[in-house]
Amino acid sequence: MIERHIDINRFDYDLPDGRIAKFPLPERSSSKLLVYRGGEISEAHFADMGDVLPEGQLLVFNNTKVIRARIIMHKPSGARIEVFCLEPRDPADYERAFAVTGACVWSCIVGNRKKWKEGHVAIDFDCEGRAESLRAWIVEDHGRECVVRFEWTAPMTFGQLLEYLGRIPIPPYLNRESEEIDNTRYQTVYSKFEGSVAAPTAGASGVLPGVLIALQEQYGLTERQMLDALLVASAIGVVVAENSGISGAAGGCQAEVGTGSAMAAASSVYLMGGSPEQCFAAAGLAIQNMLGLVCDPIAGLVEAPCQARNAAGASNALVSAELVLAGVPEVIPFDEVVEAARQVGHALPESLRETALGGIAATPTACRLAEQTGCGSCRGCG
Repeated sequence: MIERHIDINRFDYDLPDGRIAKFPLPERSSSKLLVYRGGEISEAHFADMGDVLPEGQLLVFNNTKVIRARIIMHKPSGARIEVFCLEPRDPADYERAFAVTGACVWSCIVGNRKKWKEGHVAIDFDCEGRAESLRAWIVEDHGRECVVRFEWTAPMTFGQLLEYLGRIPIPPYLNRESEEIDNTRYQTVYSKFEGSVAAPTAGASGVLPGVLIALQEQYGLTERQMLDALLVASAIGVVVAENSGISGAAGGCQAEVGTGSAMAAASSVYLMGGSPEQCFAAAGLAIQNMLGLVCDPIAGLVEAPCQARNAAGASNALVSAELVLAGVPEVIPFDEVVEAARQVGHALPESLRETALGGIAATPTACRLAEQTGCGSCRGCG
């Protein structure tokens, strides 16, 4: 059995506001790169990647492009309504949804929902000297998240429309409005295909490395074993990302830390000699244990309670792996667990999906901390 000796203090670190990168570096290859090799941690730069990686290694890239999924529209009365496109409904796949013209239907989070009780919202704009318009109606009402039908007059696809009118959904902990530069700079350098509606936040970035490094130190695992474990974890992550989602803004912390925990659980089973079936079973159990976990970062910063939840996700991964290896049967198949997570994530209110408007973020102490960070009442703490 795997011994677990997790020191919570190892997950604590000082992160002054001045160290939060609110904008990417002008030269992206100059970004810092943390290197872990032979038990030692050192610093390099992204441009050094070729020198750091051993020969013959497999690189897995997330080449989805963060789309301009936020559209600011208005009621005829003038009320400002923000519509955040989450996933296409009709057409249901992303490729066709971005290529359609004239009309489409999306699942959306609606900001200032109380002001949009009936009728349509609109945005009028000029395109090549012509007066055009985009209209939206709620066709299914699920509270903050609704099914919205869009209709537009301009001779362009919905993808082109988002590029023209939309805004990049930058993380709330940056505590600023999106700017024009974000459309190109707030992307991974290898982004290519449209499809992501949440900018990368690394909100669960401590789970997988925490588990794998702990196992390596405990059992003296080779770099080859570690790379194979990362490949197993990547497979789980791709399945969840494609069928449920890994963004806290779309599905709560269960989507971020829950997915990270599932990836770590599967890779742990692999390293302990488990079968592929057991890897999937452990991943499913890890997600089940974190189902419904909300995303409520204090002051919108990925610090508290995120750090503790990363530690909890790491512990959950090891427990899930041990249970499966001990013979605990899989009750619900992995693919059904992923679908359940998708449905639960969509059922969470907007206040519990990375907006810092509810949960721990809305407690009196959290509100005082938000004031101290300069957040003020922008997170609903006033």
